[in-house]
Amino acid sequence: MKKTFVSILCAFLVSSACLPLFGADKVAPADEELSELSEDLKIAGKAAVKGIGSALNTAGDVLSKKTKSLSSKACVGTWKFTNAKSVTAFSCTDSGVFELTQEKGGTTRYWRGSYSSTSTSIDAHIITKGSKSLFFKSSEEVDLNWKISYKANNDADLRLSSDDLPDDQNGYDFSNLTLFVKD
Repeated sequence: MKKTFVSILCAFLVSSACLPLFGADKVAPADEELSELSEDLKIAGKAAVKGIGSALNTAGDVLSKKTKSLSSKACVGTWKFTNAKSVTAFSCTDSGVFELTQEKGGTTRYWRGSYSSTSTSIDAHIITKGSKSLFFKSSEEVDLNWKISYKANNDADLRLSSDDLPDDQNGYDFSNLTLFVKD
């Protein structure tokens, strides 16, 4: 097989070397065809490279969106922290709704809004703040932005801290790293 290939290659090289002996007019059409073929190959090569680049960019975008989607789902659910008779809970929904409630002795304070998240932080935009008890209810529109850092240990609990969250009704400061369990 090797000998046949080498024989064909030698015959091609010898015939190529002899072409100029037959006159320039007979070689010119072959040169033009080779030139056109070369140009067509360049165009096809550029298109192929551009197509591969586009496909890689699209794949990268899809992967980035999937990664972001997976990492932002780490905080989805309702999470509770109990401090004596005061319970602080927050919930993050798949649709981007955020709510924090603090309950103690029949009184509930709440904050509602929207959020976005990564695998380590929640950015909450609070638009409603209120409180309610057996005989009293109030709410007001607000414009608050809370930054909450967290680490999800597993599906059952996460640790968070935030200078922005209001202290619970027992005075607990959430700038301390705090363990919340999934409800």
